[in-house]
Amino acid sequence: GSQYVVVAETSGQIAGFACVYAAEHPEWGSLLDNIHVAQSLHRKGIGALMLRNVASWCVSVAPGCPLYLWVLQNNARAQAFYQRLGAVNAGEDVWVPPGGGAVARYRFVWERPRFLLAGGG
Repeated sequence: GSQYVVVAETSGQIAGFACVYAAEHPEWGSLLDNIHVAQSLHRKGIGALMLRNVASWCVSVAPGCPLYLWVLQNNARAQAFYQRLGAVNAGEDVWVPPGGGAVARYRFVWERPRFLLAGGG
């Protein structure tokens, strides 16, 4: 599928980035593979802004597709962030990284990514 990357800047510094793959999964839709905001810039709305930017792209290239991402089960802060923005916890699994071990994670989903866009609907 097609890939989209957004980079957020503030005062000439990279503040964060996000990467999404359109229609990556037949059921769950587009995969938000990575979203990261610099630690010092948390709680300034940058993540939400990037998420809206990503959602806007997803709606244009994969209309009707849900948007989903994986969140580590021990990352309560990130879970609260996505839930505030309307994501729903749609289940859990255990990811086994290439180096071994096991990482418990949740799948968070926006059934209708367009609701992330300003003004909803």
